[in-house]
Amino acid sequence: MLISLNPLRWLQTGRRVAVDSDRFRVIALLAVPLAFFIASQALTGTGGLIGATVTGGCLLYPIALLFRCLLDPNRPNLVSAGQAGIASIIVVAAGLITWLAPIAGWPWPPGNLHPLALAVIFVAAAYPISFLTISWRQRADRITLFDWLLALISLVAGIWLIAQTGRYAEWIGGIDEFTTLDLAVALVYLSLTLELLRRSVGAGLSLVVYSLLGYLFLGHHIAGTFGHRQFALTEFAEEMIISMNGGLFGVPLQVAASYAFLFILFGKLLEASGGGQFFFDLAAAVAGRREGGVAKVAVVSSGLFGTLSGSPAADVMTTGSITIPMMKRLGYGGLFAAAVEAVASTGGSLLPPVMGAAVFLMVEFSAIPYAEIAYSAVAIGLFYYLSVYLQVHWRSRRLGLVGMTDDQIPAVWPTLTAGWYQLVPLAVLVTLLIAGFSPAFVAAGALLTLLISSTLGKSPITPARIVTVCVDACCAMAPLVAAVAAAGLVIGCLNISGLAGKLATLVFTITDGSMLGSLLMAMAITLILGMGMPVVAAYALVATLVAPVLLELGLPALQAHLFLVYFSVLSAITPPVAIACFVASSIAEESPMAVAWQALRMALVAFVIPFLFVYQPALLLQGGVIEVALTITSTALGIWLLSLAIEGYGRRQLRPGERVLLLLAALAVFSPYLLISTVGIVIWAVFQLVRRRQPLLDSTTS
Repeated sequence: MLISLNPLRWLQTGRRVAVDSDRFRVIALLAVPLAFFIASQALTGTGGLIGATVTGGCLLYPIALLFRCLLDPNRPNLVSAGQAGIASIIVVAAGLITWLAPIAGWPWPPGNLHPLALAVIFVAAAYPISFLTISWRQRADRITLFDWLLALISLVAGIWLIAQTGRYAEWIGGIDEFTTLDLAVALVYLSLTLELLRRSVGAGLSLVVYSLLGYLFLGHHIAGTFGHRQFALTEFAEEMIISMNGGLFGVPLQVAASYAFLFILFGKLLEASGGGQFFFDLAAAVAGRREGGVAKVAVVSSGLFGTLSGSPAADVMTTGSITIPMMKRLGYGGLFAAAVEAVASTGGSLLPPVMGAAVFLMVEFSAIPYAEIAYSAVAIGLFYYLSVYLQVHWRSRRLGLVGMTDDQIPAVWPTLTAGWYQLVPLAVLVTLLIAGFSPAFVAAGALLTLLISSTLGKSPITPARIVTVCVDACCAMAPLVAAVAAAGLVIGCLNISGLAGKLATLVFTITDGSMLGSLLMAMAITLILGMGMPVVAAYALVATLVAPVLLELGLPALQAHLFLVYFSVLSAITPPVAIACFVASSIAEESPMAVAWQALRMALVAFVIPFLFVYQPALLLQGGVIEVALTITSTALGIWLLSLAIEGYGRRQLRPGERVLLLLAALAVFSPYLLISTVGIVIWAVFQLVRRRQPLLDSTTS
């Protein structure tokens, strides 16, 4: 058999394999304890009134489930009384311990656990699950003995690392001895990380990691600015495993363990309780009758669900499985349907309250509270969806796409009456966020609320479904776990080699200190690095490489990091490797590249928004009320004009000259200078008056 000489062949992703019953039981033994451990860790230390509330919630869920079981005539198909009773005992005990532990001084739950210990425990369970979820090669249609072996090795090595966390947490470099066994386990775990990265993320991030590792070990041969001293293997392994300034168990993995996992679990539970269908029905009731009705429903429903799930690919799979086939049945092209869903789902990672894992990482990198970031991102998140909604509107009008029929549209009030309980966890989430609780506590509180409120609906979360959802959430985490672990390795390599500062100096030199030039370069670097990478990994890289340049130019941390987060998210729909588009294309059965280019055109207006909030901080709700109101109004008008110029259709086809004039008017309206913005408004107003006999625009948008 011939061996391929293409090096990228050896960096191809593996194949996600459906979980069979045997692997389900094994994964459940790891996933369920991990979920309860992370949730209890988030709720630990909540004595007093908050602790009593948490305990009350833990008590209420099994009681509500038991009553639902006893009162429901179809209870054999719901949950047995025995299951509900066992759940009652377990959850009540967990609630009481969570409340009483900080009062009595008990060591469990392990409140204030060292971040390194939490990350190690998370990885010790997540790595075996990942190896049992994704096979080692694309052509493998089952999990092989080799995959089982790697899962076992990662579990054993993980248990050993857990046993060493007490020693590592108090580690003093240069004084404590890094033994041969420490070195061996470290190298094993680093090798497992590289393999998991290869099979779950692919060549993009793998090449970055391997390149940096090569630079770290060979850079001492380079003369000049980019050279560095020689590093021993032991020093490298110690930095990658123990150091808190980067490395495998650094900030990215700690964020995934403490924040992101709980929010992903929340999204999965919401989906299991019927949340995806509820948000689709609600969106259909609001926007279904308008031109391009199903496409607009996709935009609205994906936004509503995406803001809670915070994952573009997961949102596409959830809402896209409903909207894309429906659009195709009503005569919408497959390319159009897939592009709309991909663009709409991607924006969920930019819309509060949850946003995405990258924002949790931003909290750590920027030291800005999560609530402040979410508050500042409200307007720009809504503007993203306004731009997409308008482009879908004009495109639908040009193509003559009609709305949904009356028999396909649910009424608003019955929809709300039947699914109002789905809004309760969202209300609790926002309330806890505004109250200033940590993201982990917010997620855990919303999870507990969702468990309770689900007992009021048609699809209550039973103990058996909790197990299933925990398994699904942990399996879905595989690419994210590999990506954040690799991001930690990248940050570690950049820090110990000093490359981050050298690259920042290079970017600053190329742009000659120009803010616009630096922003354009930051956008290009983020989009290129983000191709084929999870959003959180792309942001972790640019936050280390590019953010220092923007901060040195005087850009405030909020604008600088949100700019990078925004384009990290948009990389999910940027060709040639657009992850969200690839998922949507598989549902629509269309070419991934064709969908990616269609989605890029549909989201062109959104690419302008980050530049707007850099130069106009009022878009981040900073400044006086009048300033914020005027800026938001002018930006909305500019997005309206720009979307119309790009699509080239109002009530009729626009001439090239008309489109250019509208483009110039939009760019002028976007200006932070009042005089230029006023000129843009005047241009548009005069143009409208001149063309009043043939109205260019509708006075309202359907």
